[in-house]
Amino acid sequence: MKCFNHHESDSVGQCKHCYKGLCKECAADTGVGIACKGLHEQDVEFLHSLIENNKNAYSNTPQSLLMSNLFVLLMGGLFVGYSLYFSGSSFLMWFGFLCIGYWASMTVYNFMLLKKIKTDY
Repeated sequence: MKCFNHHESDSVGQCKHCYKGLCKECAADTGVGIACKGLHEQDVEFLHSLIENNKNAYSNTPQSLLMSNLFVLLMGGLFVGYSLYFSGSSFLMWFGFLCIGYWASMTVYNFMLLKKIKTDY
């Protein structure tokens, strides 16, 4: 592959932002990839930071899903318990069972979702 700007020179790499072939004169090494000198250094560094942030978000996903599911289960149990011991309201009892059913379905869904997420980078 030849350099995009200097057609007679061989390229040493591609810009991570625009994917153009670059020779030694046109390439700038940002430490996280090659960029067009004077044009895309900040863009390449920003792209790298986005990728790192996404990796962190995916690695924290199982904990956040677990906490939200436990909260729904706790609230369902509280509604059922309150309706049985204090009020005898069938609405609260059914609402509690609805919360528990929602918890069960979301637990199964999240379990299947977490199998698809790969966090071993």
